[in-house]
Amino acid sequence: MANIIVIGAGMGGMACAARLASKGHSVQVLEHNETWGGKLGSVEHGGYKFDTGPSLLTLPAVYRDLFLKTGAALEDSIEIVDLETAFRYQFADGTILKMPGTGIGRCAEAIGDSLGGNSADQWRAFMRRAAQMWSVTRKPFLESELHGLKSLLALSWRLNDIKAIAPTKTLRDMANHYLDDPRLITLVDRYATYTGSDPRQAPAALATVPYIEQMFGAYHVSGGLRELGRALFERATAIGVKFEFGCTVANIATEPKVSGVTLADGRFIFAFHHARHFIWRAGDDFDAGEQELVLDVRLVQHLDDLLMQALDDGRRRLCRDHDDIYRFNFISGQARCRHRRHAGQQR
Repeated sequence: MANIIVIGAGMGGMACAARLASKGHSVQVLEHNETWGGKLGSVEHGGYKFDTGPSLLTLPAVYRDLFLKTGAALEDSIEIVDLETAFRYQFADGTILKMPGTGIGRCAEAIGDSLGGNSADQWRAFMRRAAQMWSVTRKPFLESELHGLKSLLALSWRLNDIKAIAPTKTLRDMANHYLDDPRLITLVDRYATYTGSDPRQAPAALATVPYIEQMFGAYHVSGGLRELGRALFERATAIGVKFEFGCTVANIATEPKVSGVTLADGRFIFAFHHARHFIWRAGDDFDAGEQELVLDVRLVQHLDDLLMQALDDGRRRLCRDHDDIYRFNFISGQARCRHRRHAGQQR
C-alpha cells in the first residue's frame, strides 16, 4: 500500500484520490483554497442557487463509471436531469432558437424552424464533419495512452485522419465552410468564447464539443453542478481520503527521489511506497510497477482544452523536468496518468 499525496481538490484531484483509495492506498489531498470543487462554485441570491463555474453536464457515463468503481451508483448521490431544451439563443435580430437537449436531428430541425433557409441541412453537414473529428480523436487522444511525441507523430502519418481534424483550420474557418447564416456562425463561435478563446484562432477540433452535446446529451444536476462535486467529495471521504484545505504546497522534494512535499507553513509531508515515493496531482489508476510520479492536476482539462493543446501543434513535446515524459489519456473522460522515464529525451 502506498501513502499518496494528491495536490488539488478539484474534480480531477478528487476523482484521482477516490480511485486510488478504492484500491487500498492511503491518500491525502492538499488544497490551497478553503473548499473542494475547483471551478465548481455556486452562489445563492434571493432564494436561488447559481453555478459560478460550469453548469452543464456532458458524458455522464464518465461519472457513472467513477462512482461505480469507488463504491456505489452515481444516482444514489445526485439527480441527473434530462433537458428538453438545453440552450436558448436570442440573436440581435430578435430570432429565438431553442436547442433540444439531445439529438442531432432534433437540433437541426430546431435550427431550420428558427433560422430557415438551408440552415438545417448545413448544420447536419457540419455535425457529420464533427463526427469524423470525434471518431479520429476519441481513441488516440481520449481512450489511449499518449506516449509523448511518438504518438502524435504516428497520428500525423494517417493523412485522412489529419484531413478530418483540419489542424491548420480554426473553428471560425470550419463554421464558414459549412454554414451561411451569420447567426449560426455566431452560435458555433460560442464554443470557443465560453472558454475564453477566440474562434478565429481556436482549433477546428472544438467542433466536437457541440457534437458531443447533441450526440450524447446535455444534462443538469439538480441543485447545480456543485452538487456533483459534493457527491464526489463525500464519496472520497467515505472511503478514507483525507483532505486538508487552506494549505499551499511550496515545493516537491525530488532529490534523490520524490519523497514528499513542503508546505508554505514549513511542514514536510512524506509520500512513500516501499522504495518508491508517490505524489499524485492527477490520474485515476495506480500501478506499483510504475516509477515515481509527480503529476499535475492541471493536466486534467475539459475535452476541448485537451484537444486544443494536442491538436494546436502536432509536434508539441510532452516533456517535463528530469527528462520525464508524461503519458496521459482519458478513459471514459477520466484522466489516466502514468509516468515513464525516457533517457535522452529533450526538455
